[in-house]
Amino acid sequence: MPETFVVETRGTGKPDYSREVSSSKQRAGYALKYGESLKYLAITCTDLVAHPYINPTVQPLLAAGDTVHLIDSETGLATGLVIPVGYSATLMLWEWTGNQDLEIWHYLSVAPIGLILLGSPGMSGPGANFGFNALVPVSTSYFDPTGAQAHTWDVTITNRSTTDPFSGTVDFAFLLEPVGTPPLPTIKTCRCPFCGHEEKKPVATTSVTCEKCGQLYILWSLPRIQKLG
Repeated sequence: MPETFVVETRGTGKPDYSREVSSSKQRAGYALKYGESLKYLAITCTDLVAHPYINPTVQPLLAAGDTVHLIDSETGLATGLVIPVGYSATLMLWEWTGNQDLEIWHYLSVAPIGLILLGSPGMSGPGANFGFNALVPVSTSYFDPTGAQAHTWDVTITNRSTTDPFSGTVDFAFLLEPVGTPPLPTIKTCRCPFCGHEEKKPVATTSVTCEKCGQLYILWSLPRIQKLG
């Protein structure tokens, strides 16, 4: 008689992909290296809270035809992303959603040329929700590979409706990288969303009590992030 054995059963009789890493991910993530920092420009236009609001990126509804700049989540300043000498900035992600037609532009100051238009992520229609995780990102290194000049990367949004205010959110995430330079400054200039007073605080500061009006407001501290994705 044939010899018989007791064996362990494995598998399901069909290919087992349970250990495979999903290939549908947009990006595998990014681990920040020494000296690198994540920067985040955003705005949320809403009437769900009273204004001014404790988070400076939360703003009133954007009136028909109006244009505003995105706000630095770490400082509360609506001046775009300031890129100091010796650094490059790379746009890693942008996304937006809202209830009106929205026009979005982003551009870079490059001395002595002036402004360089980097592109319009698009015109979004009412109820649209867009997100883009860059595989081939836009970077200042295309124009200034050695970080020889300081730049400002700005983003504006315009409510294209002729009658109704815009309610929604727009945000851009950047990677700021050193190009053979010392670390970034340890002090940042913060703007109070209640009275507009500007004061200097350590970059890790997230809760600020305004020296002028005494109101508490909240900022982000992105240099602490060690891994994305």
